[in-house]
Amino acid sequence: MSTLTKVKLGLTLIGLILFFYGVRVDDATLRMIAIGFVAVASLLRFAKRRKDAQDAQDAQDAQDAQDAQDAQDAQDAQEPRGDRAADED
Repeated sequence: MSTLTKVKLGLTLIGLILFFYGVRVDDATLRMIAIGFVAVASLLRFAKRRKDAQDAQDAQDAQDAQDAQDAQDAQDAQEPRGDRAADED
């Protein structure tokens, strides 16, 4: 579960508790504050998730390593078989 999901659930839970407590004690201000908590939690639904900088760097490093391996494989495939046998002797 991501941190953003935990924050949304926490805000919603706080909002619901405050709302029902506001209903019980008949406090309109408390109910409005509770509605604000739930509204913020709902708006966080549209928040964009950011990639962690380290995750992005790791992904780039892995891609670079794969590209280097692909280039080496392509170079090895272009060498004639006879040259390899002569090099090994």
